[in-house]
Amino acid sequence: MTSEGSAVVAGGGIGGVTAAIALRRAGWDVVVLERAPELREVGAGLSIAPNALRALDAIGVGEDVRAAATPSWAAGNLRLPGGEYLRRADPEHDTALSCFHRADLHRLLAARLPAGTVRTGATVTGVSTSAAGATVRYRTAEGEYEMAAGLVVGADGIHSTVRATLWPDAPAPRFRYTAWRGVTRPGSVWPEDGTFTFGPGAYFLAHPIGGERVYWALGVHADTPGVRYPDNLAEVRRRLTGWHRRGRRAARRDTRRCRAAQRHPRSRRAAHLRPRPGRAAGGRGARDDARHGAGGVPGRRGRGHARRDHR
Repeated sequence: MTSEGSAVVAGGGIGGVTAAIALRRAGWDVVVLERAPELREVGAGLSIAPNALRALDAIGVGEDVRAAATPSWAAGNLRLPGGEYLRRADPEHDTALSCFHRADLHRLLAARLPAGTVRTGATVTGVSTSAAGATVRYRTAEGEYEMAAGLVVGADGIHSTVRATLWPDAPAPRFRYTAWRGVTRPGSVWPEDGTFTFGPGAYFLAHPIGGERVYWALGVHADTPGVRYPDNLAEVRRRLTGWHRRGRRAARRDTRRCRAAQRHPRSRRAAHLRPRPGRAAGGRGARDDARHGAGGVPGRRGRGHARRDHR
């Protein structure tokens, strides 16, 4: 693989496979290097706004993504912890978010790539540039390798090797939130329209997703990074004491799995982890900063109408 017309994407998550689809559509010869032994997406839920769907239209996958989505009215159903509504969604005037389990969306996108595009078990260890292009170094179980590229996309997460190699002086992310995320068992908390609840130093988000499941997230201010809890679900239930019933039900024991992730504030993330200037080699080069590890605010899928919560 020569550098001319070739691109290497570091990371085979949702961002990485989407970048690969877009690059192939633009005529690039693409290889995706993914360190995991198999191509799969971990995590809970994901919501996509209409402008992101239009971007997916531009690379030819928007129709398939819409068909697989569940609408959530969380952006319009805004509540307080006691259950009071600040506003209710109006489907005639509000726009729903499109919501998924991350694994479902990832599977849909990865299926658009030809066999052999993604190389699993390949850990990117460094990137160097010259007037001729870029060289990507990676490691597999068989040994160390190098690959020439005219363009490199770093979609390898919050602790990006691509970023650290090309911009070693870039500031590390400053985490100020802890977010717990979970997915309920099918039908256990259903139906769900999608809600966003504002509390003191905290928020709770619920999105419906496919299979009559609900993706939920609790985010709280966390001034001390690195704090871990022996029982994440119990900690979520403790913090939701006194909150409205819909939130407490979503975080009860029928949640399949609950994980915590530290993140930096959405409203200030650009100041906490600034994207570095594009670095061109031989007149051609680009990279993508996976700037926030927890993704967007979790989404819930709904039925297009608001309901009263009986606490």
